[in-house]
Amino acid sequence: MIFRKLLIGLTLLTIQVRAQVDSATLRNRYEKEVIYFGGSGYLKNDIRYPRKNLKNEFKLSPTGKEMFDLSRSDMKKTIICFSFFVASYSAGLVALKNDQKGTATGLFLASAIPYGISYHFILRGGKRFKKAIWLRNRDVLLN
Repeated sequence: MIFRKLLIGLTLLTIQVRAQVDSATLRNRYEKEVIYFGGSGYLKNDIRYPRKNLKNEFKLSPTGKEMFDLSRSDMKKTIICFSFFVASYSAGLVALKNDQKGTATGLFLASAIPYGISYHFILRGGKRFKKAIWLRNRDVLLN
């Protein structure tokens, strides 16, 4: 009877010590490996890195890298669509200056389409980027 109580007590003590060690390891890994953003770059282990180094951070997370690549693709599409918006709007301004009000109105209205599409891509790209960072941090902490 005493032996059982001693064995149960030692088992509980061992479980508690192991949980504290795992917690300390997780906290240490969190402080050194998790990335988050501040300003024009990102922080890792309290060191600021430029955004261009971010691609290297996804080597440990294939799902995070996939989401990161999708977000970059969306940002490229945003730039292309926004360029069409600027071109159409600029052409509308030139037409307005040359007293072609009908053409100018059409170009101004037409410029709303690429602007709306670029807005869609920038929102989706931002969501994907945040999810990519979250997936990367999760994979780093759990591996």
